[in-house]
Amino acid sequence: MQKPRHILLSDDGHGKRVRLLAGVASIPDDKRTSWVTLTREGSFTDPRYGRFEITRDMLLAMVRNFDTKVLGVDIFLDVNHRPGDGAAAKILKLSVEGG
Repeated sequence: MQKPRHILLSDDGHGKRVRLLAGVASIPDDKRTSWVTLTREGSFTDPRYGRFEITRDMLLAMVRNFDTKVLGVDIFLDVNHRPGDGAAAKILKLSVEGG
């Protein structure tokens, strides 16, 4: 099995990015990539953000923004939701199931 890598990221200083992960991925030894569910439609509550909704239209907009590289940088999954702890993975593609 490949040794895990941490890619150190720095805070953007604006605190405006929301990072979501709904599950942990396991990648077979013979593969380098995997599909993972990042989030889903629904109504959610978080102690930091309060109550919020994620709609299908929002998910489709996230995919469009990713495909057009709106942020202008590669997107990584943070370890422990802390950019300074490094990255667990790089997001290569987004899609909405059934979309």
